[in-house]
Amino acid sequence: MEILVGTSNLNKVGDIEKILKGTNVNILSSNDVNISLNVQESGATPIQNATIKALAYHRETGLIVTSMDSGLYFYGMPKDDCRQPGIYVRRVNGKELTDEEMIEHYSEIASLNGGSIRCSYYTGFSIVIDENHIYEYMDDDETAEVYSFLIVDKPHRNRTPGWPLNSLSVDERTGKYYMDMDESAYGINDCELEQRKEQRNRRLKEFYYNALEI
Repeated sequence: MEILVGTSNLNKVGDIEKILKGTNVNILSSNDVNISLNVQESGATPIQNATIKALAYHRETGLIVTSMDSGLYFYGMPKDDCRQPGIYVRRVNGKELTDEEMIEHYSEIASLNGGSIRCSYYTGFSIVIDENHIYEYMDDDETAEVYSFLIVDKPHRNRTPGWPLNSLSVDERTGKYYMDMDESAYGINDCELEQRKEQRNRRLKEFYYNALEI
């Protein structure tokens, strides 16, 4: 079985590879099929945008496609507050920001909030088998809170292409930049936190396994 990860951000391909590791699914990137789409993400939520992207890539290639999309939300203000990035993490005032422009924009927001602001991503996943078989998964509030973190006003010296906010993201439990931590250090000595992260990983695997019947 082949599945195309419908995105121009190749870093997201690795996320799907982790979920489907050990299966017989051959994961394809847009480079593998020589396709580049400029999809108009007109949805109001991450899951709507994920499905819009997956459908666009499916219609172009005829392949089974999975896509994901995230919304960034700050704690301490309503989700519908106009100051919330939401699904427009990279788009500000109608402009698509570069990685460096994003770092500058969000570090300024953190600075205006005393040097840091607590936030979480809500991520939606979509799988399009065909037009009549579309499957969706969306993080809930509890899941999003497990992965809460701080955006700070002083960027890390390193960069991750495609994931600019990694340079501003700090683990609120240790006070360390995520870029200075390996996975073994996340949530150290916090068994409940690790259990909740593992629960989310299991839910995602079940979602993919059930939709793909593997």
